[in-house]
Amino acid sequence: LVLSCNEGKLPKGVNDSSFIPYSLRKAYGLTTVDNKVAISAYYFYRLLQRTGDITLTYNNATEEGQTGEMSRFMLQMMVEGSQPIERRTLVAGQKPQRPTFESIAKEEAHLDTLEGMGLISPTFINTYQRCHKKFYYRYVEGLTEPDEIDEDEVDNRVFGNIFHRAAELFYQHFANPDDLEPDYKGALKLKHTLCITQGDLDNALKDKLLIDRIVEQAFREELFKVDNNDYRPKYNGLQLINREVIISYLRQLINIDRRLAPFYILGLELEATTYIEVKTRNGIKKMRIGGMIDRLDAVAANGNPGMSNLAERIRVIDYKTGYAPTKHPAELNEVFGIDSLAFQKHCDYYLQSMLYSIIVKRSRKLNPSEAPVAPGLLFIQNAGAKDYDPILQMGRNPINDISEYDAEFWERLQGVLNEIYDPSIPFSPTDERDRCTFCPYAALCH
Repeated sequence: LVLSCNEGKLPKGVNDSSFIPYSLRKAYGLTTVDNKVAISAYYFYRLLQRTGDITLTYNNATEEGQTGEMSRFMLQMMVEGSQPIERRTLVAGQKPQRPTFESIAKEEAHLDTLEGMGLISPTFINTYQRCHKKFYYRYVEGLTEPDEIDEDEVDNRVFGNIFHRAAELFYQHFANPDDLEPDYKGALKLKHTLCITQGDLDNALKDKLLIDRIVEQAFREELFKVDNNDYRPKYNGLQLINREVIISYLRQLINIDRRLAPFYILGLELEATTYIEVKTRNGIKKMRIGGMIDRLDAVAANGNPGMSNLAERIRVIDYKTGYAPTKHPAELNEVFGIDSLAFQKHCDYYLQSMLYSIIVKRSRKLNPSEAPVAPGLLFIQNAGAKDYDPILQMGRNPINDISEYDAEFWERLQGVLNEIYDPSIPFSPTDERDRCTFCPYAALCH
């Protein structure tokens, strides 16, 4: 007979939960845990009564801070029993192996995949800088991160998408139907520049139904994936909370913009791309690089209302619903050398915003008057202060004109891309091992 006596729970542990305390049960002769233990002991010993060879096992491994131990029945047999008892210990022969974190050499197939990239995005570059091996799994092997979020839940990514769409819809509503045209994906985009006045924003803040209606449309499109204005979604509790938070964020954004008015909207969710020369195995190749700008606007050079010239200063604004960094990179090499400290400064955001700003600065179409272009990150949660300025800082100095960093930024960017496409440089894991904790590819890497 073979029985398992794990953690003293053979027979099954006794549940003594009751509204009547043990002392009252004992005093009035009610059934107590002692009776249940006695019944368990009876069944156990009757089970062993006619056996000739018994093997009792238990596991003494530590799990969740608790160490397994013998059943009380086993201890009783060892102390009071007259039968010969032989004790044996079984130890697993395997030892846990430490992660090797081996590099992966670049093969021809890997380089074919990289050279076939249609568009190099800032995320493409930031992923490589954070961990070359994570970049390999994501972009070379094409392994997407598992999506374990329920389709009706609002995670951080979906929350951000809803807010971005709501902000776009809000400013689109100031345009005439003739000022909007569908892009190649069918989404409506601005054909002409929009002038936004303080009166426009004051009227919008007074019209509560307008903001509610816009946020509801954003929820329909981004969360429920329904393109039907007559559809009325049924929100659960968490969705209702997120809906109210996004409404408050949108009103916060309007109040921020009200201090800048009048200003001009040049583009919303605007595609900005250019070409960059990269050294590949077959020589120099022009690769397309860029992405989507949340908002491109023009404001007075000093940030005050009363702007008379459209091209005094152009801002490349990226909305952020998280928290603003408490520190800023002191120099440009921190943006291209992402260490553990750089995470606290959102250097990956810097790379994205500065890249878009350089593209706008160099584009005759996006910046025909060759006005100064400033990169900005608008953190909605931290934008309540009257002196809040979303323009990025390098050290303590705001980047009011990206031209100051254009040449150095482009040179460093080419250096990173040349490294990515260099056949002799393998895909190596990061030296910052704490990044592996939440990496979706950690099991493959180890």
